Amino acid sequence: MTASKVRRMIWSRHWVSTCRLVELVQSIPVLLVLLLAVSLLGPQNALSIALLIGVTGWFALARIVRGEVRQIRHSEYILASRCMGGSFGWIMRRHLVPNVVSAILFVVISAVSTSIAMESTLSFLGLGLPVDELSWGSMLALADKALLLNTWWVILIPGLFLAKLTSTDDCLPMIKEELQSCIEL
Repeated sequence: MTASKVRRMIWSRHWVSTCRLVELVQSIPVLLVLLLAVSLLGPQNALSIALLIGVTGWFALARIVRGEVRQIRHSEYILASRCMGGSFGWIMRRHLVPNVVSAILFVVISAVSTSIAMESTLSFLGLGLPVDELSWGSMLALADKALLLNTWWVILIPGLFLAKLTSTDDCLPMIKEELQSCIEL
């Protein structure tokens, strides 16, 4: 896809049909898509699991970026830049990208806990990482052996960490603030 096609898609109404496609794909549960993809592709490694989770997780980011761009593109400073002869690249670099970066950071950092939960679910079901590679899901999958051997802490520790990470986002806002301060420099 050339840059001019992307530019036309962003500034014109063609983005609407793409957004409808994203909404259609987003209506399918991600876990079902991941289960289907992993079962069709066979044995997995950490890179392939991460790529599958990334491929199925970009839809929310696309919708939020679209909403931000639609809101910003009719702003007075964008119209003034266009009237003063600003090129598409200059307007993107100076106005759109700096205003959209904070929304992108919020979505990406919020998706970290969801991605960890997805990987843990796949590993728990035996479709994710191999048992010899450590994962919270594979640790929880070994729960039956741990209970028979009376080593309950083997289940408790990864379960508590996984529950803490996916239920509350205590450390993620701090990471977001640090990334924003790095970008603003």
